[in-house]
Amino acid sequence: MRKAEGEKIYLEVEFLSADITRYEDQVPCPGLYHYRVKSANKAGYSLSSNIAEAVVKG
Repeated sequence: MRKAEGEKIYLEVEFLSADITRYEDQVPCPGLYHYRVKSANKAGYSLSSNIAEAVVKG
């Protein structure tokens, strides 16, 4: 999940297959982005991860 600085809601970015350890996001514009990760299985979704931040320079 991703949200830009100042936004209130995280948006779902993509569903990935198991064992993914790296992901490169195509953000719409430069700025500070916050990310959280959830996992899922037959029992449902996990809680969200801690927040990771990334700065995209223009």
